[in-house]
Amino acid sequence: MSMIINNTISNSIVSVIIPVYNVYSYIREALESVIHQSYPYLEILIIDDGSTDGSELICDEYKRDPRVRVIHQANKGLSAARNTGLDIMTGDFVAFLDPDDAYHTDFIQNMISALLQNEADLVICNYSKIKTTGLLTQGDKRKSPFIRTGVYDRCKALRALADNYFDHSIWNKLYRCEIWRDIRFPDGHVYEDMEIGYLLINKCNTVYVMDDILYLHRIRTGSITQTKSINNILDLLYAVSKVEDFLRRNTPGIFSEEQLTRKKAKKLSIMMRAYAMIVCTKRNRIEGRKLREQIIQKDNLKIYNSLKIKTRIAYLIICICPWLLIILYPLYRKFARFKKR
Repeated sequence: MSMIINNTISNSIVSVIIPVYNVYSYIREALESVIHQSYPYLEILIIDDGSTDGSELICDEYKRDPRVRVIHQANKGLSAARNTGLDIMTGDFVAFLDPDDAYHTDFIQNMISALLQNEADLVICNYSKIKTTGLLTQGDKRKSPFIRTGVYDRCKALRALADNYFDHSIWNKLYRCEIWRDIRFPDGHVYEDMEIGYLLINKCNTVYVMDDILYLHRIRTGSITQTKSINNILDLLYAVSKVEDFLRRNTPGIFSEEQLTRKKAKKLSIMMRAYAMIVCTKRNRIEGRKLREQIIQKDNLKIYNSLKIKTRIAYLIICICPWLLIILYPLYRKFARFKKR
């Protein structure tokens, strides 16, 4: 049955890309949430990225649905799995689902309705962050604060992203497929959606943001972004550097000097975290020395006053007596963990 939207008939195909890697405990709930969407015109692309825990077998069970296509590939990482889906999709619109998350039953229907009614290229919904190892519907939910509703043109949407009026996550969005034509996720990097978020919005004429909670996002220990390793921090630094480059190229045309300064301050803060971790683990002295040289550059003095007090103190320690980090940084980490309890 076709869906009536704004007095027109829509039976447009929505491609849903689901990368899967060793999520046996969660993948069935994710796939069930897609299979039972109220909007029926789906192309469901399940990309098994070399799972070895039985997830791959669960994926194959869903091939009984004619809308489902399962691709098994050697493990290449999240970005590569999503790129495989983008390369083979045939839909008019595309959405993403992480394999440990789930859609609201009306996710696709409400998103495509909002997109067509507002003649948008991208629609963003709100979502719940849920801490649980069981069913998402039974977990401890809290609404994401990163949402300011409305219709945005390209420039306003880019500025809104820089101001955190909505976030860069790839999974609470519905896109027209054509804006992905020459954009792919960067292979081998963890914070892949942050890096390309600005590039995607830069190709949109209109972005619509709504406050409806249509996506259930799981927060779990051991997930990629929850793992605080040196490699992850360096990946975050890489992504933020790319974002800073984009803002710099478009200031003052789109972004303000204040927005650019905030992004520089965030980059500097991440650089200091990376340096502290490298020093404390004695990982690579050459790598650490190069990072410190970047941190103490004169240009960073210009944004010193925009830093938080604790970040200013860390900056001075790195500039004057970096050896103190070996003592102070582990104490700071212990204190931060204690506060979270």
